[in-house]
Amino acid sequence: MSELQTHEALKDYFGHESLRPGQAEVIERVMDLRNTLAVLPTGGGKSLCYQLPAMCMEGLSVVVSPLIALMRDQVESLAKKGVPCARIDSTSSAEEFEQTLVKIQSGELKLLYLSPERMAEPTMQQLLKNSGIALVAIDEAHCISEWGHSFRPSYIRLPKLVRSLKPKVILALTTTASKDTAGSIRKAFKILKKDHIQTSFYRDNLVFEVEVCSEEDKQQALLTAIELPDRTPAIVYATRRGDVEELAAMLSRSGINARAYHAGMPADARAEVQDGFLGHQFPVICATIAFGMGVDMPDVRSVIHYHPPKSPEGWIQESGRAG
Repeated sequence: MSELQTHEALKDYFGHESLRPGQAEVIERVMDLRNTLAVLPTGGGKSLCYQLPAMCMEGLSVVVSPLIALMRDQVESLAKKGVPCARIDSTSSAEEFEQTLVKIQSGELKLLYLSPERMAEPTMQQLLKNSGIALVAIDEAHCISEWGHSFRPSYIRLPKLVRSLKPKVILALTTTASKDTAGSIRKAFKILKKDHIQTSFYRDNLVFEVEVCSEEDKQQALLTAIELPDRTPAIVYATRRGDVEELAAMLSRSGINARAYHAGMPADARAEVQDGFLGHQFPVICATIAFGMGVDMPDVRSVIHYHPPKSPEGWIQESGRAG
């Protein structure tokens, strides 16, 4: 496809006249069929890096994501734009699953979103092998080396599964990756170092503040910070599930409607809290790092770390969800 046709697809399907820094370099490499690692900050437009090539390349493109909410939101949004797409994950009904299989076999789809567990199913593997895959995009690719064993073990198997599909090109994406993690991702997917695109994490609309206080003063400091003008919607990160519950209760007692979110909650309860926060039903969510990946909420006014983040990369990724 010519550069003019690519630009027309960018405008017609996605409503953009131009690309953000980093996007153009990533998309150019993908269109040239060069396996690529894209490390772009939160809000940097990673999704367009696979959505636009998918519309411009012949065949089916597959997006592997651990985030059901992200898949659901993107498929709904893309369908409204006229993009032939579908998703298969643990929430898909038997009827939805069968309908999607028919669309894959007929060549009707351009984009298919899969959870890593669905990707690993033998029947899905065989179907994809018979479909001729143009692009495989792996979202949250840092999970392969950094969190995979504890967060989603199925991510560890992805490199072998993706290679077996023999796609024309592979794109790995993440918002942050240490030097070692980036090296592991490149090795897993045979990505050359020159095809590792990474932009600055600096965003001029974010302000960082650190407040040192004693343990007995921390809750009051949190309350004071949230009560300042224009500080909500807010995300409060804490390390342990018990702390999350305690902080949400404390804020609620103080007149601020807050809810807790952590991996120990049932899936439907987590979904209800997440949807409620995104829908502005309450202004503050207190969460472990189980919350946030793939959440597209443009008006988060503050991100507060009640406990220090586990790493500089985690700090940048989590704080980047503001603004």
